[in-house]
Amino acid sequence: MDVQLTYEPSPKQLEAHESEAKFILYGGAVGGGKSVWLVNDALRMALGWNKTKVGIFRWENTSFMKTTFETLEQWVLEVPGLVKHHDKNTRQITLVNDSEIWYGGLKPSATASGDMFTILKSLELAQAYVDEVTDMPEKAYRFLATRANRVKAINPQTGKMEFPPYRIGASCNPELGWVKTEWVDKDLEDHAFIPSKVTDNPHRAPGYEDTLRAQFSHMPGWVERYIEGRWDTVVDFEAICPANWLLAAQRRSVDPSMPIAFGVDVATFGDDKTVVTMRRGFALEILLVTGQQGTMDSANQVSILADTWNPEVIYVDTIGVGQGVHDRLAEMGYPVQAFIGGASPNDDRFRNLRAEAYFGVRKLLEEAKLSLPSDENGTLAVNELGQIRYLVSASDRVVQVESKKAIKKRLGHSPDLADSIVYACAGAGFEHVFSEIFGE
Repeated sequence: MDVQLTYEPSPKQLEAHESEAKFILYGGAVGGGKSVWLVNDALRMALGWNKTKVGIFRWENTSFMKTTFETLEQWVLEVPGLVKHHDKNTRQITLVNDSEIWYGGLKPSATASGDMFTILKSLELAQAYVDEVTDMPEKAYRFLATRANRVKAINPQTGKMEFPPYRIGASCNPELGWVKTEWVDKDLEDHAFIPSKVTDNPHRAPGYEDTLRAQFSHMPGWVERYIEGRWDTVVDFEAICPANWLLAAQRRSVDPSMPIAFGVDVATFGDDKTVVTMRRGFALEILLVTGQQGTMDSANQVSILADTWNPEVIYVDTIGVGQGVHDRLAEMGYPVQAFIGGASPNDDRFRNLRAEAYFGVRKLLEEAKLSLPSDENGTLAVNELGQIRYLVSASDRVVQVESKKAIKKRLGHSPDLADSIVYACAGAGFEHVFSEIFGE
């Protein structure tokens, strides 16, 4: 194959290329060379085996065509002699060795059947790559992982049809959520996380970093997040609970005290979880995380925990099947109270009790009172809390929290852990401060 490739990887990119992990995240700063690594790693795999199939994707096709496709053009389509055929309708690039690169967005159009996996189900690949993987719902990513390692290719060394190495590559900037949990917070087998900074990219334009610093200097956490590629400084200005406050609460040690309260979020359907969180003073602990089950089973599990810890109050979300758990606990004589998120708040500047309770947790975090669990469930809870957003009505300036339905659609799962923590902190007896919201 007489093709001249000009790509010279940086040390960080080379580290990611040489990784033998099945699941690789190359993530961090803006301008750290993430998309360039992703496209060239896919190209290396496509050229390393003849007649193989590799996919390069983003969740939204519009975003792909505006960003990743430009990188694909530079490093694949514009290389003399590399491409045999490019079908723009099917979004398929055939290389000189008859390997194929498939590209585009994985999210179905609004006219599709409503099946999140409509496009994914049509894929048969050897390896797959996702640019800005944090945009992708976790369920869709996990389904994509089943579409790799499904085709054989010609091994140039043996001349035989064999399965190429399994590989799922991903890139993104630092964000709270399932991606951070999967690669950054855990040390999972077959997973590799290669962080990148702006300074790790030797091909950046002169003065690029200085320009970014000038642009980001007035935005809290942006220099650390987008220039230094740090995952512990993620700030979402629409989030109720800022990430730095949450992470500080995880590191904080608070002596358990009285009162003891339980917050119970009951699974309603699908892959929702039943979660029980205990608050002892301002020290939180997640006691139970289990899948959907009968209300009597859930009530019995809560009663066993209550017999052990003797809480003064057990707040149960009574929307849906939670009502059955509440009623059974009441019959058994436990100090249970219904938490109805849509009920009227104590402070009329909130849309409902759910919004008021979430901002109660925010206030405890702001005052550095709360201690969040640092185990795996605690980390999952932090990632949920840090992504739940609020808005202020323009007409009556009332604060509201996005609905559970909207959260589930955006995150791909219900915020069960976050809700359980909020219920456990309900009625903790603190004042609300609205200066950041209303300018008071």
